[in-house]
Amino acid sequence: MSIKKTGIIVYNIIPSSLKKTLGKLSWLKPLRDLFFRNNGNYKEVETLIKRNYQNYDVEFKFIASFQVSAKANDRGIESRLLNNSIILLKKFKPHNDNLTVLDVGANFAFLSLVWANTIAKNGQTIAFEPSINLVSSINKSIILNNLQRRLVVENNAVGKDNMETELFLSNTTSNVLDVNASGTMQKIEMITLDAYVEKAQLKRCDLLKIDVDGIELDILQGAVELIKQFKPILIVETNENYVIVDYMKNLHYTILDMDLNELTETNPLPLNVFCIPNEAYL
Repeated sequence: MSIKKTGIIVYNIIPSSLKKTLGKLSWLKPLRDLFFRNNGNYKEVETLIKRNYQNYDVEFKFIASFQVSAKANDRGIESRLLNNSIILLKKFKPHNDNLTVLDVGANFAFLSLVWANTIAKNGQTIAFEPSINLVSSINKSIILNNLQRRLVVENNAVGKDNMETELFLSNTTSNVLDVNASGTMQKIEMITLDAYVEKAQLKRCDLLKIDVDGIELDILQGAVELIKQFKPILIVETNENYVIVDYMKNLHYTILDMDLNELTETNPLPLNVFCIPNEAYL
């Protein structure tokens, strides 16, 4: 067994509370950097993922940071969200594993890799990720799994305007909002999904997932023609922004919570909502 694989096993055994404590100790920083970082960036780890999502047995090689690889190896990433997405697509979108998925805010693209091996294994998955470091890791995962024909990654920020913007980078995240007032900054092209659909000449979009830590509404506003034309199922991180719910309702969508029950005004806003076109749901 390799040192990295052994390290992942040991890392997963350590209680989360202890990991948080160790992560705050300044005198341990050189040791943390030795194991987890490479020239200021995260060290990449290759992990073999074997999991089941509904009736799909999924197996793929996953390139990510040590911490993300450990989590993926131990319990997967966003498993509830992934299972819910497959349930909804089976129910509301006729398909033969040939769907088109847009994953905005892909990070290391674990979700994209699952979708490319399940509901889109005969279709197309497009991952949008502005961080060049994360894009490099995603491309390595794509090559390792021979997914070049059905999974691509676009190195762009996504928003409500087509423009050059500033991207704030930390170790394994990126955001056009300087949420941490730290890290480095780079210039990057921001695109709207409507412009991307026209440029790429997309013929369909069955699932659109948006998770970008704060500008989800902006992205929705830049995707209004896509939504009207293709009527995809949407998964949107809310960040407790109730305007997102109202916006999707105005586009004739029904909003579901994480239990796939219809969201009502008395419900607290969940971390993610699932949006179904009224014509399909009602």
